[in-house]
Amino acid sequence: MKRLYLETNYIVGQAFSQDSVAATILMEAANVGAEVCLPSICAQEALATVELRTKRANDFSRTLQEKMRELRSDQSPTAQQILALLNQALVQNGRLANERQVRLTAVFQSLANVRFVNVDTHTTSQAVSAPLIVDGATDNLILHAVVADAIQAPLADMAFFTRNTNDFDEPAVLARLASADVKPIFGATHAVAWLNRT
Repeated sequence: MKRLYLETNYIVGQAFSQDSVAATILMEAANVGAEVCLPSICAQEALATVELRTKRANDFSRTLQEKMRELRSDQSPTAQQILALLNQALVQNGRLANERQVRLTAVFQSLANVRFVNVDTHTTSQAVSAPLIVDGATDNLILHAVVADAIQAPLADMAFFTRNTNDFDEPAVLARLASADVKPIFGATHAVAWLNRT
């Protein structure tokens, strides 16, 4: 049996349409009978990320509305053209926010058969006392959760899919994953190929 660990950017990537191939990972895992795991902290981090981007989208809408109020009194053709374009941008920004919310809901529903890896006090203590990702406390905790779970319930074939090469493609991190027999995979196409490899 295979086990594939996912992390936060899997959820965020689906909500923001960043990786169409990654959307097939859960289906491929089900087809081959692989276990898919996700550290529970990833759900919280993903929701916080979406919340932040939603706030930015709302700020952008408010900026557009302010500019539109300024332009309404200017009857020049140029001002009226800009006003029409800003109105269109406002509508599209709202539509995009709604689409992202729908995709976020869908990705969480798709995680129904994923095993959530709980982050306990021992794992948290290890992450704080022996950090491997110094500039990313949450990613460091995710790494420790994956390694702790892999060591407690090892399988012959385990992998960790992430698109975050800044934090997870570092020598110390790769060595720690290797010590738990977890193969890092940095591309969705490679993850799908790994799932289908016999």
